[in-house]
Amino acid sequence: MGRLGGARALVATVALAGCHSGGLDITCSSKQCSQAPADLAQSSLDLRGGSLPDLAGVDLAGELPSPDLAGVFGSLNLTIPKTGAPFSGTMTDPGLNDASQCPDVNLEPDDDLVSALNAPALTPDQANAKIIKLAICPTGNNPLTGHHDIDVFKVDNSTGPSSLTLQAEIFYDISMGDLDVAILDGSGNVLSEDGTAVTNGCAAAAIGSGVFYVVVVGANNLGVNNYQLLIRSFTTPQTCPTT
Repeated sequence: MGRLGGARALVATVALAGCHSGGLDITCSSKQCSQAPADLAQSSLDLRGGSLPDLAGVDLAGELPSPDLAGVFGSLNLTIPKTGAPFSGTMTDPGLNDASQCPDVNLEPDDDLVSALNAPALTPDQANAKIIKLAICPTGNNPLTGHHDIDVFKVDNSTGPSSLTLQAEIFYDISMGDLDVAILDGSGNVLSEDGTAVTNGCAAAAIGSGVFYVVVVGANNLGVNNYQLLIRSFTTPQTCPTT
């Protein structure tokens, strides 16, 4: 989902994530994030290798205005190559057969660089907000674009440090569908990608100042599933966690 400029504001509920940090709801609207009253006693959950509980205090998806479809939205032409052994376990239907079942339907379309959603602002080496209630959905083509769904998130490091590691982790259960993740530069070139067929995924890339994009796709542009996304940055070289 690498695209230049014009990213729409991310309007969603996200939960503060990081190593053993407390749960904190943040509401992002009109490119501004405001802290909502939160129960700081809510414990955070490390989803790596686990199930995907609902971490939201409020689901804003149903409260957002419908997107303006007067413009023409494209779709990023990106296929992440599959690597490693294919998943051979029992599959479970995630129940995402049409757009009405997609938890982020009112955030669509976000399938190209122009319509990318603004990711929560990054503070290097600090916990960041986990974006929840996302999905590559529905089965088949996204009716808003005519292509299989792709989610693109804009990461703006234009005024940040000139040398960082950008890391994007997606949390999902592969038994319900295989997803892949990539990091792109401002021109849409792939810097890092994860096409493994396992639960959860991660991409990490060295970046400088400028605009970058995190892209989440269904495996082979066919898979569908619910997922959560955590984007972080570091001032020292980092690699993705192993499970």
